[in-house]
This record gives sequence, structure tokens and C-alpha cells, in this order.
Amino acid sequence: MIEVTIRGSILAHLPPGECDHPLKHREATGRDGAPTRILTPVAILYRDFGGCAIGVHPGIADKVATMQSSLPEDETQRHLGTTFHVKEGDRFVEVKTNRFAPNSAYGFARTASSWHSVKRLKMTEKPRNSIALTLYKRGRGYCSE
Repeated sequence: MIEVTIRGSILAHLPPGECDHPLKHREATGRDGAPTRILTPVAILYRDFGGCAIGVHPGIADKVATMQSSLPEDETQRHLGTTFHVKEGDRFVEVKTNRFAPNSAYGFARTASSWHSVKRLKMTEKPRNSIALTLYKRGRGYCSE
């Protein structure tokens, strides 16, 4: 198993009020005294087919961050990007949908308010291929439900 260490300044860039974020819990400090957090990276190739949809969710609590690259053959799947939301009362409002195009990628830190989804693919869509690198708390990792 490969592990990575995130150090120093990234801790300062976490959203305000996310005191429970895993990076806020310092396991150790480096030789320079900077806080560190040992994480487990997991890379997954995703292939979503027609009819697939991913409902609005913030990600599981063991996730720390996700970076995802789109792998479409061409520009015809631009509309299949991940949509980010804000919660207003008991409903979710769309804020932005990333384009799903060649040479595009995005990343985000998992928080209690990192709401995101993927709209339902038409049955006639080509597969939605992507690769994600997700960082998990040490000792945790991907678990298919």
C-alpha cells in the first residue's frame, strides 16, 4: 500500500467551520515542525453507462480529497460533468457543472458541505469514462457498496 503525506499550508486552506475535517487532526509533525497527515491514495477507473446517475452527496467521511480526470473520446460529452451544489433548507441548488471534455480535470476537498452529483446519462450515451485519485484517511480506502 502506498501512503502520501500532506503537510503544512494545505491545512490553512480548508473551509472555515470544517473543524472535523481529517486534515485538522494532526497525527505528527515534520522535522520543520509543520503538521502532517498520512493519507492513502486510491486510483479508480470509472465507467458510467446509459441510465446511470449519481445522486447529490458530500462523499463518505473517510475521504479527504478527490481529483478526477475526464476521459471522453471527444467533445460530445461536455454536458456529462460533475455538478456541485449548495444546500438551501431541504433542497439543493446547482452552482456549477464541470465540463466533461478531453484534457479536463478537477479536484475538491471532502467536507460536510461538498455536495456533488452526476446527472442521469441518456441510454444512448457513450460510456462516461474517468479516472479518479482519491485520498483517504490512513488505513481507510475504497469500499464498494
